[in-house]
Amino acid sequence: DFSRPHSLLRHSRALREARSVVHLAAAVPQGAVAAPDIAELYQTNVLGSIVLASLLPKGAHLVFASTVEVYGRPRAPGTLTASSPTKPATVYGRTKLAAEEALASVTRGKSIGLTVLRFASMYGPGETIDRATSRFARAAAVGRPLPLNGSGREKRNPLYIEDAARAVVAAVQKRV
Repeated sequence: DFSRPHSLLRHSRALREARSVVHLAAAVPQGAVAAPDIAELYQTNVLGSIVLASLLPKGAHLVFASTVEVYGRPRAPGTLTASSPTKPATVYGRTKLAAEEALASVTRGKSIGLTVLRFASMYGPGETIDRATSRFARAAAVGRPLPLNGSGREKRNPLYIEDAARAVVAAVQKRV
């Protein structure tokens, strides 16, 4: 957590010499979010991101892992693009969008390259979070019906973890 002074001291020298940094860290709420948790989310996701970027040298490249939650709930069915309007419906989405905007300012001011990757929920080997994808796979493996929450009409496109990793590597290599 780069919003904490002891973390800064431990990593500042390496960051000042970095050519590329991949910023995957985030505080992700589990369930309902109380006021103290909101402050923690902003401290970690926004302030920590600003501090990280401020330690990078001129000419470095920062790859920031954001989320499709910055778009909020789609008004109409279709495909999201980078130019789709943003209107986060969750505190997490708001903190990630605020971090994107802050990073754009900090990196522009320091001539640092910035790539923002807005990831969907991921799935794959080693998954520890109990999500629909893993619940569906477990149920299907033993021949049980797929468990549904709500009406079952909501559509999601989860991202396979290896595809996310390839996107990160491509962003670092191309410095886009």
